Amino acid sequence: MVKDGSLCGVIDFGIMGTGDPACDYAMAWTFFDSQSRKRFLQGLHSDTIDRARGWALWKALITLNASLEE
Repeated sequence: MVKDGSLCGVIDFGIMGTGDPACDYAMAWTFFDSQSRKRFLQGLHSDTIDRARGWALWKALITLNASLEE
């Protein structure tokens, strides 16, 4: 996204199309401590939380693998 000739934002379509809303909640393990994560995920079905945890693990493993290849 550009405003006044300068970059002002980026839209990340990296996992668009997965069709699983749980991938949006994977950030809970990346950005939040335990207490904040619990609050962030409050009200979600346990299946959604489990899938979100799986997405977070998937991303962590991909990042680890990429760092080992460099």
